[in-house]
Amino acid sequence: MKDQVLTEGWRFALNPTGDPSRMDYDDTGWREVRLPHDWQIEGHRDPKMPEGGSQGYYPRGGVGWYRTTIPYTPGITRLCFDGVQRFYTVWLNGEKVGEKAYGYVPYVCEITLKPGENILAVKVDNTTPEGVTESQLDRWYSGAGIYREVTLLSDGLLHIAPHGVRTDYTLDGMTAALTVTLTVDNRTDADTVGVRLDIAHTTKLASVRLAKGVNTVALTVTLPDIVRWEPDAPTLYPLHVELNDGQKTLDAVTLNIGFRESVFDPDRGHLLNGRPVKLRGVNLHHDHGAFGAAVERSVLRRRLERLKEIGCNAIRCSHNPKESFFYDLCDEIGFLVIDELYDEWVHRYYKRFFAHDRYEDLAAMVARDRNHPCVILWSVGNESPHQYSDEWFTQLQELCDACRELDPARPVSYALIGHVGRDFTDPAVYRERIDLTLKYAEIVDVFMGNYMEGFYEALRREGMRKAVIGSETFAYYRLQELTTHAPIPVNAWNDVEAHDYVAGGFLWAGIDYLGESMGWPAHGWTGCPIDAAGFVKLRGYHTKAMWTDAPMVKLAVFDETEPYDLANANWSFPQMTAHWNQGTPHKMMHVGVFTNCEKVRLTLNGGLPRYAAPAPDRMAHFYVSYAPGTLVAEGLRGGVTVCTQTLKTSYQGDHLTLGIYEKDVRAGEVVHAELTLYDRYGQEWTQDRPKVRVEVTGGELLYLDNGDFLTTDEVCAADTRTLWNGHLCAYIRAGDTGTLTVTAYPDGYAKVSREIRSARP
Repeated sequence: MKDQVLTEGWRFALNPTGDPSRMDYDDTGWREVRLPHDWQIEGHRDPKMPEGGSQGYYPRGGVGWYRTTIPYTPGITRLCFDGVQRFYTVWLNGEKVGEKAYGYVPYVCEITLKPGENILAVKVDNTTPEGVTESQLDRWYSGAGIYREVTLLSDGLLHIAPHGVRTDYTLDGMTAALTVTLTVDNRTDADTVGVRLDIAHTTKLASVRLAKGVNTVALTVTLPDIVRWEPDAPTLYPLHVELNDGQKTLDAVTLNIGFRESVFDPDRGHLLNGRPVKLRGVNLHHDHGAFGAAVERSVLRRRLERLKEIGCNAIRCSHNPKESFFYDLCDEIGFLVIDELYDEWVHRYYKRFFAHDRYEDLAAMVARDRNHPCVILWSVGNESPHQYSDEWFTQLQELCDACRELDPARPVSYALIGHVGRDFTDPAVYRERIDLTLKYAEIVDVFMGNYMEGFYEALRREGMRKAVIGSETFAYYRLQELTTHAPIPVNAWNDVEAHDYVAGGFLWAGIDYLGESMGWPAHGWTGCPIDAAGFVKLRGYHTKAMWTDAPMVKLAVFDETEPYDLANANWSFPQMTAHWNQGTPHKMMHVGVFTNCEKVRLTLNGGLPRYAAPAPDRMAHFYVSYAPGTLVAEGLRGGVTVCTQTLKTSYQGDHLTLGIYEKDVRAGEVVHAELTLYDRYGQEWTQDRPKVRVEVTGGELLYLDNGDFLTTDEVCAADTRTLWNGHLCAYIRAGDTGTLTVTAYPDGYAKVSREIRSARP
């Protein structure tokens, strides 16, 4: 199989005239674009848009057309679309060759190329059909266009089908019994084929009989001395599978696999390779700040690595499958993944094709993602408004059964929402609600509940024996027992730690995302530990204190004058600052310390120490009469100081730094230049927002993003942008000159510059 990712050479137009599907259509006036491409992020935001908050006030309507040329190759040729938003139709040389409605799963269509030049045209229709309201769109920023990779697959007449390699295994200590099942498409007269399998210094050769058409071929091999895959040590093994005729290779596929045993136990929670491992999880949508929905691999890598830095080891794909390389990166970096298919089922935009497409879309997700060790659980849906109805139970049973048939090796679940229907605290419906929830638990393999921590113990008392996952949780608050409306500052992670049967919890959400805005001018959802530009917020250190073991303390000062970030009520966090520059002597200051230590000792200007242990909100709390100077927090374990943080009063910024995030840079890839402002003590200076102009030689400056979702400016900035929370990220495409130079000119501060060598791709 020869794969070619069709990145360059595309032309694009929004709402063009005429019929662009025709071969003789003149597209010379169209704009040249590179895939992946999202036209929605390029639009002008408008506070008057109907249902605009769900899309961050970015216009996504209209009909976009893409055209490119494909050279002739003999044999069997297919196009694989990893994702297009959203209703798209494909033409080759003026003939319709495929179409797809759901924008989040891969779609493969076979095409016939003619000698010479072939014209490929793709129509993406994001108009709202008659009778459909804007509220039936996604609840989050969707993106518009060919926002994921398009791959041209060229095969011989005898080949392995797309997504036609399946791996299954059993583990016994360090030995793996691996079965590799191939779907082989034979359009020749050959009745046998040679198969070669290489993995972990082991080779298996076989000659197998074939019929004409589609065949299933399975080989089993025993692998001694394997190292099991785990998030902290994500060991992967290249698997190479080859078809041959005894003399030459007919087709070959190489993929990375890992060996691990993931079990959800009704009493012990999640067991990974035989030991309990809590899921320290976040929910993620698919957009990426300035890039909109059109993310690239290196951009996603940095975001995932930032999540890893704050202790995250698990990701729920909310509420749809992600791009193919997301799973490759999760395998490599070490994340446990819940792969999810739909949101709200027969509501919003999916209602138009749920009945017809749900099994096809489920099969597409499972076939693409099932070989990834990171994927430990399938989720067939999320928060349907008709939850607990007879229709919903039937749909749940059918989808779960279909998923188990496609992949018997993994459990399957669905994310409940606690606030559907009347409240549990109403005695008249308590029994009814409990019984309905228990009925759900009989269908799924793992209980997944959104904001339902207050129901865990009641469900156990009533007889539920399933491992429990908090599939969505607040970052700071928790709802009181058996309520859906009474938040208290008792962190939901406490429930994960308190009960063995609770496998983990997933914060809503991990990284600020576009759409689901709480009101103009917010571009999107802001209640996350990491901002859209990939920088850890102050509240992110609260998460890090819960999820990491290395001793840490982080000082924060409650400050109601700090601008509110429009985070939605229960998903918000106390307004806090990370400096000791309050300016009002003797004012009583409420100081919080994020820590994973047993106790914190706090001193101001060398005075008498104060001591406090973390409270149920996972902070140590102090009240201090403000005086300028030095505030010191020490983390204590066993009465011994194991970590320290100091805040010093200062009154101005001092210097800007510029660092290149990547250690290795390759031409054509996106590079991150991170700019941070410091004071003279080396503390991040966040109290003013100087503008910074960025120049690049040896590459292309794509975007400047500071993560500020409250600005009315567009996310896609030009060459100048202000800092926010002391940070700014420049996204740069490395050129092929070999040297990339980035220079930043901040208002009021000295310029900074960095140079880095880039390798050819």
